[in-house]
Amino acid sequence: MESHPTLPANLPPRFDARRLAANLDALGRVNRALARRLAWPCGSDHVGFGPDGALVLHWRRTPLRIDLEGPRELPAPRRPAGDATSPGWLFGLGQGEPIEAALASDPTRTWIAWERDPWLLRLTLARLDLTDAIRSGRLQFALGTDLFQGRATDGPIHVHPTLGQVYGRELRLLEAGAGSADVLLAEGGLFVDQLGAALARRGHSVFTVDLERLSLEELSHGVRESGARKLFAINYTHGLAEFAAEAGLELFVWEIDPSLDELRPLAGSSERTRIFTYRAAHVAEFRASGFEHVQHLPLAADTELRQPVALDGADKQRYGVPLAFVGSSMVAEAGQYRAAFLDLCAAVRGESSRAAEATRLDALLERQRARPTSYQLVEWIERIYGDVLEAARAAAPGSNPIRLLADVAAADKRLVLVGALGSRGIHVWGDSGWDLLGEFGVHYRGPAGHQRELNRIYSGGGVQLDVNRIYQPDIVTMRVFDVLACGGFCLTEHGRELDALFDVGAELDSYRGPEELIAKVDHYLAHPDEARAIAARGLAAVRERHSIDLRLDAMLRAQASALSAA
Repeated sequence: MESHPTLPANLPPRFDARRLAANLDALGRVNRALARRLAWPCGSDHVGFGPDGALVLHWRRTPLRIDLEGPRELPAPRRPAGDATSPGWLFGLGQGEPIEAALASDPTRTWIAWERDPWLLRLTLARLDLTDAIRSGRLQFALGTDLFQGRATDGPIHVHPTLGQVYGRELRLLEAGAGSADVLLAEGGLFVDQLGAALARRGHSVFTVDLERLSLEELSHGVRESGARKLFAINYTHGLAEFAAEAGLELFVWEIDPSLDELRPLAGSSERTRIFTYRAAHVAEFRASGFEHVQHLPLAADTELRQPVALDGADKQRYGVPLAFVGSSMVAEAGQYRAAFLDLCAAVRGESSRAAEATRLDALLERQRARPTSYQLVEWIERIYGDVLEAARAAAPGSNPIRLLADVAAADKRLVLVGALGSRGIHVWGDSGWDLLGEFGVHYRGPAGHQRELNRIYSGGGVQLDVNRIYQPDIVTMRVFDVLACGGFCLTEHGRELDALFDVGAELDSYRGPEELIAKVDHYLAHPDEARAIAARGLAAVRERHSIDLRLDAMLRAQASALSAA
């Protein structure tokens, strides 16, 4: 008998380790390889339970309820059921309700229950007694890249109503009858979907892998079964290049976000890794860590997703504001990072020094706050807290405590610049930290949906403000490209990269400090026709020069050029 995985003690009683073991024993008799894979380690911290015991998937910072409320009926098939002898697919399991409904509603059909997440499949096997259905062959399981094992796909496909959106790329592969994937795409933030869509538009079949939560064994299995030869990732994580080299994958990384950690030296060759970074200054950092193929690649817009919207009625009333900003206040993160840095100080200089260090640190942050467009905090922190930095880096290689405080300064800058426009009636979409500026006349409008609602906000007319993070004035933010792609007029901070990518004053406009920001806002609020003409040229510029598809083409050309030169 195979050893069975254990379950955490804090799971609700409907999940039973003995039931899991019995199901795995039954599975082991018909599919020993899958039973063994389900014993491999896997992450579980992304799945929790609500106050009512509901199963909740934390997906990209959004909690999604994935157990099915009410009557457990089988979701309508994506296509007609067809021949009763064709196996039916249950796509996404949650905690197993689709299996219950399928076995009850169509007891003569063979069902293939597919799930991308091994932890959710474990929970299903811990909740339901499926031993008879497994032994008889009426119920077969498929995990991850088992999607490509040649099973018939002409039967009905019933999609979990919530997980269908999470597993959208895999659903398209199943419906197309794809027998393999030529590209693996690392799970991550919102821009992952946009890169995945661009790859699909270029004719690639794309399968998602969760590099953080799957075991190395399951990842290696997935590479073999998928047939993929390329791995794309948004942002670099330590060990990714080594994994890709071991798996025989060409790795493409597009760095689009700042990181709290420093790069660590590579442990092997990076011949098959290509890094594309949104910051030209990071090229040298990657090369110093051992990466051979590194180049600067600016951010871009998904011009299929980001498009102008004609507003009318309630939409025009809600989104047609004269001055808007969309983005995080970073207030919550700033508080956490400040506290974390003071913890480091206390560990090095003694707990009794905490109050004095808090006063000293806040004085430095106040000095930086008075200079919202000139970042000097690094120099001050290195001079005053050298011992703290040295101790922290020795204890946790790759960590950089200065980057904690960089985001504190970034939050301060946003509050200062947005708050300065309260008298101009600015409307802000983002987190609740913006409530702090209500007394200054800032209208907080709540969170902005990252999909279609952003298009409505950016298409709303007036002035769309961009505020960069104080420590990266040398980039053009994603917000700029997205605003222009929606036909909005963008007012952003001036910088060298802005001049290189756009005709400033003709396709968008810029400011160099708080005084010029206020003056430019006043000018364009008084001259809306001029702003609209600039916005029209900005829209054309993004579509012609700055789409994600064009950036992807640049990545693939870089690989082709390197191969031809070899």
